[in-house]
Amino acid sequence: MNEDLANFKAWYADVLTALYPNRDAGIAVLTLSLPLAERYLRQKNKVAPRSDLTDACITSLIAILPALRDVATARQFWAVYRHGFLHQATLSAVARGGASLSVGWLTHDTVEPFEIRPDGSSSRFTPFCSARRSSAR
Repeated sequence: MNEDLANFKAWYADVLTALYPNRDAGIAVLTLSLPLAERYLRQKNKVAPRSDLTDACITSLIAILPALRDVATARQFWAVYRHGFLHQATLSAVARGGASLSVGWLTHDTVEPFEIRPDGSSSRFTPFCSARRSSAR
């Protein structure tokens, strides 16, 4: 195993795996997993760190979480969960421009990683399911 992969496993993958048995560690898992997912999406799609995520990045995210369905839904998810937790340590309710976002909520009592109401009014995310599926790839 090369040194970079060994470091990644020691610093991230093994730490996340150790958190999975702790039912209350979902926010910690989410907060660590989203930047890793973003780094992966940027690298896979050759998008610079200071650039906005492209539709290709968002399509790659949909491949990881197929329940996101389409680019618009995936961007809404990214705004509510990624921007919320990494900028405010909670879910975002409003986009940068001030527009209201759909209601987001977290749970650890379901087996599906992500669910969105058919009308798009709210979404539910299960960090453990998502992190486990992503790390298995």
